[in-house]
Amino acid sequence: MSQRNIELGAWGEQQIAEYLAHKGFTILDRNWCHKLGELDLIALSPDGTVVFVEVKTRSSTRFGEPLEAINRAKETRLELLARAWRRETNNSAMRRRNFRLDYASVLGDGLNDCAIDYRVGLVQ
Repeated sequence: MSQRNIELGAWGEQQIAEYLAHKGFTILDRNWCHKLGELDLIALSPDGTVVFVEVKTRSSTRFGEPLEAINRAKETRLELLARAWRRETNNSAMRRRNFRLDYASVLGDGLNDCAIDYRVGLVQ
């Protein structure tokens, strides 16, 4: 992955973190790594649900919409990662909360305004 793509991805994750904070969410963790992969953002919603957010950022739709990159296999891996985070977190109160997987798309150049498409998943 090029340095430009890494920077664009980090910018997109920051846009979503700010979007969530504006909606009353508390960011619990960013870029949590595990042997299975990485969770982009982990947040606590205003209603107390732990939300695992997969962020896809693109500078254009030349290769398709950002959320088209999330297939069933990726959804399954994200669910396994969310369950791993819940098992491994030191906060027992967070382990007992409902959780969900949300998906966010950021379309922009990394410098100016962007378009956000935020999809709320099912509570588990």
